[in-house]
Amino acid sequence: MKYSLILVISIIFVSTAVSLNPLSVDRPKEIAIMTTSDLQSQVAPFNDSPETSSVGGLSQIAAAAKNISAQSDGSLLFSSGDDLMGSFYSTFKGVPEMVAMTMANYSAITPGNHEFDFGWEAYLNATKYAGFPIISTNLEIQNPDLRAVIRPNMILNVTGINVGIFGLMTPELLKITNAGEGISVNQSYEEIAKEQVKILQDHGANLIVALSHMGSKMDTELAKNVSGIDLIVGGHDHIYLNDTIEGPSSWKTIIVQDGMEGERLGVLHFTYNGSGIENPIWETISISEGSPKDPAIEDYLAPYLQQYDTKLADTIGYSEVDLDAMKKNVRSQEMPIGNLIVDSWRKWFSEAQIAVINGGSIRGDRIYPQGNISYQTLNTMLPFHNNLILATMTGTEIKQMLEISASALGPNSTGIPDGGFLQVNGIRFSINMGKEAFSALYDGRQIKQIINSGNRVSDIFVMENNIWRPLDDKKIYFVLTNDYLSEGGDGYALLADLPANRKRDTTMVDLDPVAKYISENSPVAPKVEGRIEIMD
Repeated sequence: MKYSLILVISIIFVSTAVSLNPLSVDRPKEIAIMTTSDLQSQVAPFNDSPETSSVGGLSQIAAAAKNISAQSDGSLLFSSGDDLMGSFYSTFKGVPEMVAMTMANYSAITPGNHEFDFGWEAYLNATKYAGFPIISTNLEIQNPDLRAVIRPNMILNVTGINVGIFGLMTPELLKITNAGEGISVNQSYEEIAKEQVKILQDHGANLIVALSHMGSKMDTELAKNVSGIDLIVGGHDHIYLNDTIEGPSSWKTIIVQDGMEGERLGVLHFTYNGSGIENPIWETISISEGSPKDPAIEDYLAPYLQQYDTKLADTIGYSEVDLDAMKKNVRSQEMPIGNLIVDSWRKWFSEAQIAVINGGSIRGDRIYPQGNISYQTLNTMLPFHNNLILATMTGTEIKQMLEISASALGPNSTGIPDGGFLQVNGIRFSINMGKEAFSALYDGRQIKQIINSGNRVSDIFVMENNIWRPLDDKKIYFVLTNDYLSEGGDGYALLADLPANRKRDTTMVDLDPVAKYISENSPVAPKVEGRIEIMD
């Protein structure tokens, strides 16, 4: 397959091995590659917690990038995807994000899965406001308008150096978002990468960069198995990463990833002397409350942020019943508000068979009266913005998880807080308070000793094809939960100890599916359905 390549006057990219197309330069060039990943529509500064000062903001990112550029012979600013997400994206259709990123002089981006949360049509509209190239090679797009916007590759030129770029989308796109008809992902990303390396080299690329939204595990496999890629600018994991991987024929590829939401600006400094990279130095620059700002971007975003604050109070749906989020209730029994939350999660992620949320993640400690529901209300109910995790668990592990949940009811369990009581979907069971509870000695989130595995939970059934079937101890089930529990919060060391290959971060924030569910199914009237029967 042949692709057209577009030559753009811009700036440069990276190499750690001898390039296949060496270039003669008059003197060593000092280059800076800047990157952000998973901005998630966080265009303005925000607080990680009430105790911290604000971080992030596209105005501050732009000012930091401009300062780095001024100190270099050449520079590029890239994004590795998930720049658009959530209610801000749905409210303004991606316009302020794209325009502000253009004003910040982004050189090129690759889209992530969240760009397609509201369908490819929504993303196509957002791309109309992007003044930078959008590159993705393994996305297979039927719509001709979107296919014309998203390029498979391109060459950027800076100070006479040709930098070939291609992009890679996570192969799990269709599992974790609602992209719509006519969008798919070619799963053979290594073969695609090999093809792209050859195409770009044949067109005179001196260096080759992959903008990847696949996650560090796939990026590492890519570097191990494909030679010719000088740099992988990664995303999707929400981590900070700087690694060098040796691949075929001793080729070395640098992999970097720069966290999420613009809390820091990742910068790879290096010297280019005609045949590769010398002296690579990776740093992450804090984007904090005192960081310089770009006045033009500040002025541009201000009315959108003001409108958004007002928009948060707008009605997204209606509840025909009171929604009881009293702490003593959501942590001790099946509650309609808990059912509403986990029902919406499974509606979004249809491959999940079971969904659970700890009662401690449901906040407000109040009864939300029957009537209109706003995004602001949901933000009060689910303030932590936890990511949703899809795990594979055996029936035996699920039974143990439910025993942990039942022990949160007390009265004499050890190590399990009441906030660990689970609200559930796709499963029903009984709890006999007269039986022995799960009990363990903990060291932080780790279990030092299990005192009693518990036998309170019985009559466990899982909904399969609209039929309640007994939980099979040996069967594998897909379980949806939040990252707090999956990391061992509220005593769930069982979930933390699951191997990494059995847990997938969907990168979806917990309240977004709830907002969509309420909007599409309003009026809602959640109720107690007998999912959890508690017997004295």
